Amino acid sequence: MAIVTRRRYSNSVTGKHIIAPRDVRANGKALKRLAVQFQNGEGVKRDYRLALRLFRAAAEDGDADAQFTVGTYLEHGVGTNKDERQAAEWYRRAADQGNAAGRYSLGVCYAEGVGVAQDHRRAVSLFKLAAEQGDSDAEWALGVAYRFGRGISQDQRKGFQWLLKAARQGVAAAQFSVGLCYSRGEGVERNMAEAERWYQKAARQGDSGARHNLKLLRAERKRQPV
Repeated sequence: MAIVTRRRYSNSVTGKHIIAPRDVRANGKALKRLAVQFQNGEGVKRDYRLALRLFRAAAEDGDADAQFTVGTYLEHGVGTNKDERQAAEWYRRAADQGNAAGRYSLGVCYAEGVGVAQDHRRAVSLFKLAAEQGDSDAEWALGVAYRFGRGISQDQRKGFQWLLKAARQGVAAAQFSVGLCYSRGEGVERNMAEAERWYQKAARQGDSGARHNLKLLRAERKRQPV
């Protein structure tokens, strides 16, 4: 079972139609807005290479969100060749500015040894920072770390609490894990009704593990005497 799931590149970022100002080069926020236009093809032909150039310019201007985005482009090879070492460096820049997504993504890099030397303790420290900012992916990753004792002392109760936070924010993997904790009594009192409820939430989002466990629960229920 994987400890974390890497935040994946998405082109679903939305924004209003922007008319680029004449002095766009001097304005990091304007650069980022224009980059989103080219990323999404909003009023212009979609162009990931140009979007990356604009995001990079905004990132160099100090925009933390743009720094994170440059990291995702480089990590996944969008609009450029894949470069995990540089991706981790851009995540670090964003993280150093307190960007939650940057902190989580840099944590994943440390957890998986992507672009940096693997360091589970460093990963957990970054997950904690991002989770405390409300980042749902980080909450899930921190919960899993506590649950399995990866990079931190094992603590089923704390693991469950962080998984529940992520589950309430709609993270399917966390919803499945919360169901599993309830079914096994790990970090929380065993409660099969709650286990089923959380499995159902995860299953509605397509989680195959949750669907499988729901089938097992229902089969077991049918075998029980009326």
